[in-house]
Order: sequence, then C-alpha cells, then structure tokens
Amino acid sequence: MKMVFVSHTKRDTEFCDAFDRVCARVGIRAFRSEFETIERPAWKTIKDAINKSIAVFFLVGKELVKRQDLGDPEWRYTQNWIAYEIGVACQRGIDV
Repeated sequence: MKMVFVSHTKRDTEFCDAFDRVCARVGIRAFRSEFETIERPAWKTIKDAINKSIAVFFLVGKELVKRQDLGDPEWRYTQNWIAYEIGVACQRGIDV
C-alpha cells in the first residue's frame, strides 16, 4: 500500500481526520505521528517514514494558524518539526 507522510499539528484533529478518510478511500496509508510508534531518536523514525512515502502533505489547519498568530511557544516546536520534515522530503526528491 502506498503511503503519504502528513506534517501537521495534532491540535487540528478534525482537519487531519478528514484528510485520513480521503486517503483511505483511495487506498493510501497516511502516516500521522501521533498514531505511530515513535522510537528514539524521533527524528530517525520520522525520516524513515518520509523515505517510505510517495509524498509529504503539509496540512495547515485553523489551530496551526491560530497558534502562529498568537505567538504561542508551542508553534516554535511545531515549526522546527515542519522545517525538518519538509527538508528531508526535498532532499529525497519527494513531492511536498
């Protein structure tokens, strides 16, 4: 089964769930880190999942925008992961 990597904030649950349903309808597995076993170091598990994916989708939902607009410190943590995930995908030539 083909897999796509989903870069997101776990706070946008409804948006991510809707994306998962669309993927399932067309026979694609969506990798969402909160539903996966993440072994230490986390960056390695994420990198491996991206390398197994045919594409990386960066989901921008209401909560992500809200956290960014508020200057929430949690946004910086999320921003770092997004940058890493997109960087790995680009380095491997995987569509983002």
